[in-house]
Amino acid sequence: MRLDNLENNEVFSAAIKGLPKVVQLIAVVPEEKRSPYLRTARELGYEESDAHQWASMVMSLLEIAAATSELATANMARSMRPNA
Repeated sequence: MRLDNLENNEVFSAAIKGLPKVVQLIAVVPEEKRSPYLRTARELGYEESDAHQWASMVMSLLEIAAATSELATANMARSMRPNA
């Protein structure tokens, strides 16, 4: 599917618009509740310190995805405005 088709897809647009909220909710979760990320890293065979780094990296990537999503949503909204 081409990018211009994705931008016009309602489900895709709704998913992109929802990403910042999902990331905000994850970001405010206390460290002790982030254990699924740590558990996953441990199950993948990471040592304890590496598991913490991996979980932090996952959270960072989610934050980057949210920022990117916000920019994409803003750009999409700007491109849909009629030229004055």
